[in-house]
Amino acid sequence: MLELYHFTPQSAVASILIHGLFPSGRFHDLGLQMRRNVVYCWLSPDDDRMGYGENAGYECLRVLVEPERCLVADMDLATVAYQHMRGVGAKDRDPEQARQYAERYHATAVPAAQYRPGLFTAPEVLVSGPVRASQLAPVTDSALPLAEGQQVQITARRFDGTPYRWWEARVEKVTSDCVVTYVPAGGLLHQPGGDWQSPVSVRTFYWADRHYNLCECYAASDEGSSLYVHIASPPQFATGVIDYRDFELDVSKFVGKPAVVLDEDEFEAAAVKYGYSQAFQADCRSAVAEALSLVDRWIWTYR
Repeated sequence: MLELYHFTPQSAVASILIHGLFPSGRFHDLGLQMRRNVVYCWLSPDDDRMGYGENAGYECLRVLVEPERCLVADMDLATVAYQHMRGVGAKDRDPEQARQYAERYHATAVPAAQYRPGLFTAPEVLVSGPVRASQLAPVTDSALPLAEGQQVQITARRFDGTPYRWWEARVEKVTSDCVVTYVPAGGLLHQPGGDWQSPVSVRTFYWADRHYNLCECYAASDEGSSLYVHIASPPQFATGVIDYRDFELDVSKFVGKPAVVLDEDEFEAAAVKYGYSQAFQADCRSAVAEALSLVDRWIWTYR
């Protein structure tokens, strides 16, 4: 798989991580078929020529796609072609120059497997067709807006964004791709139907690039009793906040017993209610398979 990067408005991230990235007509096709039905990406965030990386309203997503779906082209040529096509005014337009630069753009583009660093000063990647949600994840680094020892509010939402449960937890650990939180037994959980207290202590692992999160559940004796995995969107991290969307499908494993898949009926009902696509349901099933493998080889933080 080829690792690429795509910048998108922060307001669109939650939806994209559920539905995926789709081609749009935001950028002119310059009269070229190769620029139609594509998602534009970068080989590196540093290649960004649009200034999105410096815009606090945008977020960078990591994209993993098949190399054969990708063409690398010279964005500088596309920019010049568009400038001649549009012009500052009617007198500044030069359709012939626009056509020539567009043809050069087309002629010099190469399949991703053939691209070599330095071939273009502004390489842009054209990915054919939509990109599935399972191929996307937010780009995170050591500067996550969370700190160990911090109290955070966690909100679990339905597919449509409606909150169904929220609670406070203490951040135990922060790495470049995972945040671990802890809620002691008796911790208060809120939901529209009323509040309740957790009967067990729960340590939860939120990975920035995985479509599930995992809970270690501890009995009153502080012994690990079960693992519980929510199939969900990758979490959204903000200052003092962790937010994710639950897809209504879970995996559970009690110590000494085999893992089981739970809430199949709820998942099927949600698929109808929210219009889960077949591709999205397949992604959820893939996440279940990964979760089943994970819980079988899980090494507890404490046992």
